[in-house]
Amino acid sequence: MQVLFAVAILASLIAVFCAAEGPVVKLNNGVQYQGKSEHDGDSFRGIRYGQSPEGTLRFAPPLMYAPPADAVVDATKLGHVCPQSHCPNTRCSEDCLLLNIFTGANATANAVQSENLLPVAIYVHGGSYRSGSGNLYPGGPLVSFMKGQGIVVTINYRLGALGFLGSQQLRALDAKDGSTGNMGIQDQRLAFQWVQDNIAACT
Repeated sequence: MQVLFAVAILASLIAVFCAAEGPVVKLNNGVQYQGKSEHDGDSFRGIRYGQSPEGTLRFAPPLMYAPPADAVVDATKLGHVCPQSHCPNTRCSEDCLLLNIFTGANATANAVQSENLLPVAIYVHGGSYRSGSGNLYPGGPLVSFMKGQGIVVTINYRLGALGFLGSQQLRALDAKDGSTGNMGIQDQRLAFQWVQDNIAACT
């Protein structure tokens, strides 16, 4: 029993040590994202850009997510896939307004030293607005192809009826623009806005 307990403690210490060794980026609002390093660069996964579109926010325009100031967020794992008829895995959930960032190894430190920003590519997955996920497309190989001199962002957005159902009743939910039937497109635009506001921290 003592041996098993010691092994468990050792495993926990190794996990903590490895997490601490991963890349960290800090946004202007003080929020830090803890990513992980892989053979083809660094990644920050499952970053929430929009509030969960559930309850009163279902069928409504997305709202930007604001994490607590000075929070440290684990960004080492992929988040949920948006609901669809044939979910690619068991992690489908309406709480899916998430994005993933892939950079070259030590891109942040290198950019600070050179004072140069890097080009950013945002990948919007296909699937006829009914299926798919940005989680299915790792950006690391593309960053590696660019010799680490670029950043790739993949995004998730609402699909099917949750993202593209239209009716006059739903139009009333968008008091600002009166739009309906394109919540998935609005999710994409919000993801673009998040990238524009925050991606410099990763370059």
